[in-house]
Amino acid sequence: MIYTLGLLHLQQEQFEAAREDFTRLIQQGQRKDEGHYYLGRIAEEQNDFQTAIAEFEKVGKRQYYLDSRARIASIYADLEGLERAQQYLAEFRAQLDSTDDVAQVYLIEGQLLHDQKLYVAAIDLYSEGLQKFPGHSDLLYARALMAEEIDRIDMLESDLRAILSNDPDNASALNALGYTLADHNFRIGEALVYIQRALEIRPDDPAVIDSMGWVQFRLGNYEQAEQYLRKAYGLLKDAEIGGHLVELFWAQGDHEGARKMMQEVLERFPDEEYLLELQRKFQQ
Repeated sequence: MIYTLGLLHLQQEQFEAAREDFTRLIQQGQRKDEGHYYLGRIAEEQNDFQTAIAEFEKVGKRQYYLDSRARIASIYADLEGLERAQQYLAEFRAQLDSTDDVAQVYLIEGQLLHDQKLYVAAIDLYSEGLQKFPGHSDLLYARALMAEEIDRIDMLESDLRAILSNDPDNASALNALGYTLADHNFRIGEALVYIQRALEIRPDDPAVIDSMGWVQFRLGNYEQAEQYLRKAYGLLKDAEIGGHLVELFWAQGDHEGARKMMQEVLERFPDEEYLLELQRKFQQ
């Protein structure tokens, strides 16, 4: 009851009440890891970063263990720089025994590098992880997505195919491979096959539905593309899906519809580079 009340107060941004709830929970010896985790989240929200770090450090090896350490690393990156965050993660990684836990810490560090647009460094980091854990699907997938950032489509395709060789029904890899081929206008028929298979596995996934809409757009099937893209956007108000609808409307000659859609998604995502590029393109 106290835990549920604490979550409710936190959701309503009643931070003092939530802090009292989670403190009482810990004092009663109940769900102590969750209590310390959420006390850390509250401190983080209030920019009390030293308290946040102290609370996150108290979270034991259960549900929020890795996420709490990821948040500590993010705080260090913001306050003391990326090198300090990487030092912390390297020390933390050395304490772990589980292969999956170590791999997850590589992913956490890679995300920090991605956030600072250090894509090559992130690829090198994932490659280091893959030397230790050859064929690890999460590391392969992460390296594939990072490779796309620097137009290394060859690496992306190689890594995704490596995943699919061991797990042919991996919907994430199928979707990523199909979408990337379609997005770059490479082998569109092959891209369609991958996305169709991903959609069979995850028929309600807005990312996969968006991919199907995008490959139909590349094939010139605008009516089908619109059906899929509208459905995807209805499920998930995402900048990229909205941008795809903008491009579709413009290609159909519905410039007014494209402008209205652009206005809507820019209100939601005013700093999204893809949308800003589209806006510049259509203003020319």
